[in-house]
Amino acid sequence: MTARVVSARAASSAIICLGLLGCTGAKQEGFTKQGEEKATPAEDKAAPAKSPESEPAAAPKPSEPAGPHPGLADPAKATEQAPDTFHVKFTTTKGDFVVEASRAWAPNGADRLYNLVKIGYFKDVAFFRAIEGFMVQFGIHGDPALSAAWRSANIPDDPVKESNGKGYVTFATAGPNTRTTQLFINFGNNKNLDSMGFAPVGRVVHGMEVVESLYKGYGEGAPRGRGPDQSRIQSEGNAYLKRDFPNLDYIRSATIMKPDEMPKATAPHPALKDPSKATEKAPDTFKVKFTTTKGDFVVEANRAWAPNGADRLYNLVKVGYFKDLAFFRAIQGFMVQFGIHGDPAVSAAWRRANIQDDPVKESNAKGYVTFATAGPNTRTTQLFINYADNRNLDSMGFSPVGKVVQGMEVVESLHKGYGEGAPRGRGPDQGRVQGEGNAYLKRDFPNLDYIQSATIVE
Repeated sequence: MTARVVSARAASSAIICLGLLGCTGAKQEGFTKQGEEKATPAEDKAAPAKSPESEPAAAPKPSEPAGPHPGLADPAKATEQAPDTFHVKFTTTKGDFVVEASRAWAPNGADRLYNLVKIGYFKDVAFFRAIEGFMVQFGIHGDPALSAAWRSANIPDDPVKESNGKGYVTFATAGPNTRTTQLFINFGNNKNLDSMGFAPVGRVVHGMEVVESLYKGYGEGAPRGRGPDQSRIQSEGNAYLKRDFPNLDYIRSATIMKPDEMPKATAPHPALKDPSKATEKAPDTFKVKFTTTKGDFVVEANRAWAPNGADRLYNLVKVGYFKDLAFFRAIQGFMVQFGIHGDPAVSAAWRRANIQDDPVKESNAKGYVTFATAGPNTRTTQLFINYADNRNLDSMGFSPVGKVVQGMEVVESLHKGYGEGAPRGRGPDQGRVQGEGNAYLKRDFPNLDYIQSATIVE
């Protein structure tokens, strides 16, 4: 069954700029947002600030504590080959997050990240540049002596094998073969960076909400913004940052995780493959936060508008249905459609889980969210968001269940390059999406955007 939205009309971020700022002689690596001039991320090292726990105990002890790893001050002694995959737990001033790194993606970059963690480099290291919707950058050591030791410890570039999607972790650079210690985590889908040679080494697999909560109030760095000057971080270290930028967040420590230390995956909700177990009545109104490869948007749903539709949306969110789901049909000036699950088994389970139609009480105006249909009483899981005033849909029985109340600019930025789906257009064929899932989409339509998660919010 192909669920469609019928139109009466014919329907068919951030750029990283490389550069050297030579006024101080300090290497800076960075990117700029498209259409703006922004400084590039710089590499420096932050020395760990001593904590009470790290001081020698006053009482007698059997042996002296181990000193710093020799590779901390001498990069030539930090050249171990990383495992094929490994997980790094970053403990920060805002909580913990976990990065999964892969040598298959970027062997030189993965080896460097692995060694930096192993030698204890990431201790009291600032997130010194955080730009809303773009990325957060870190890796300049707080001890100027260590920063200087690593500043010229360049590694060769890796071919770009993965895209700079939201949550992906990549080394900053000042030009070809200049990666040292600085990395950034993408806040959004920065695919434009791929063609510029920025090769992700891993991705955040746990705690992305921690990454997104890092302090962004200073914005772009000096001299283009009011944030920290990278050359001064390199020469003055954390003394400069903690005095002049007291609200910055920091990495307290980073460790290679053992398999038994990994956060346990939550078992799928039993209703994910059995719609008969997903029949909870929704609240009168509720909000859903959709986290996507382009950023977040929030939908406010209302049972008074469409009780059957609102209940279905509520249950789909509660059972975790909206995870890695494509916006598979996006037509400029009309609408964007989503809701076919990427796992064909889950898709098949819901394909006949029809709900009764609701009377149309609200109009299909811009930003309103409505279930797609293949005829009377055939709504299941597919929805669309109107890009324009599509009031002609009202008389055809398309009953909105809610509206976008935050992040409509994210919805409007979703990839529309494929247009109408097959066989009428060159976009994805819904039958094949249902039968082959995300394997088909990611192979044949690599530029599509996706819902990464959806949650009920207050």
